[in-house]
Amino acid sequence: LQELGGTYAIHEFGSPEWWQHYSHGKFAVEDVRTNPLTLPYSEAYQSLGVLSYAAHPFHADENRMVALAVTSRTTRVWSASELSLLEHVVARVWPLVERVRSEAALRESRRQMSLVSDHVPALISYLDHQEIFRFANGKYHEWFGLKPDELEGMHLKQLLGEEIYKQRAPYIARVLHGQAVKFEGPTQHRYLGRRDLELSYVPDFGPDADIRGFYVMAMDITERKKTEKQLEHQARRLRLLWEAAGVILTAENPDTMLQRVFGKISPLLEVDTFFNFMVNEAGDALALQA
Repeated sequence: LQELGGTYAIHEFGSPEWWQHYSHGKFAVEDVRTNPLTLPYSEAYQSLGVLSYAAHPFHADENRMVALAVTSRTTRVWSASELSLLEHVVARVWPLVERVRSEAALRESRRQMSLVSDHVPALISYLDHQEIFRFANGKYHEWFGLKPDELEGMHLKQLLGEEIYKQRAPYIARVLHGQAVKFEGPTQHRYLGRRDLELSYVPDFGPDADIRGFYVMAMDITERKKTEKQLEHQARRLRLLWEAAGVILTAENPDTMLQRVFGKISPLLEVDTFFNFMVNEAGDALALQA
């Protein structure tokens, strides 16, 4: 068989009238050199080694049409049975071709999405309305020791465990009612132990506005939380010192001053009593005051 693959300009092979014949059903040309629709373009056909051909269209959708054609290097009368066979082949085979192409495009799209999402410093996944994993990026393997294909089909509760799932449940209920939510919650890392996450749940609406599932993005904020607590502790410590300084400046009685200062700083020191002492003039006794 001669290879005719390539990209060609339609106007090199026929007029608009010729294309209308093409698009409306079975179309056969016994000899491109004598058919009125192809005669002005016969050289283009002959350059490809085509003297006769038959074609049948397939309307893939409202805006797209494809056609299956068979050609001959010699003139040929195409019989009704041959044209009928061509019609049946197009009707049966082309939908399969379209499906295979769609599946290949979907696989490539998922491959590219995985390639990108695996390099994002976040847990990214998609769960259906029954809370079943349908997609998970490579970070899930890092956290839970499960590959994405092992997670697919698993229920969220099975992955998180009873305690953590219970914390997530109110937010899952909200996202499955169509509300995007953002919150913080714990998750167990297989090596690092309990970690703090910032999670976002985004609903996935179907064509009829029904909820098909939801997207998840989770960022590890453990270190940020630690830093925030340290800054909060330092700010509190500074505030208490300023308050203690105010007590020292305003108290007239030394004992009262110490009691008030202790009252200010005891939460910071996490103690519940204090005492001060003085050595007597003889140096053989202590005077304690609590």
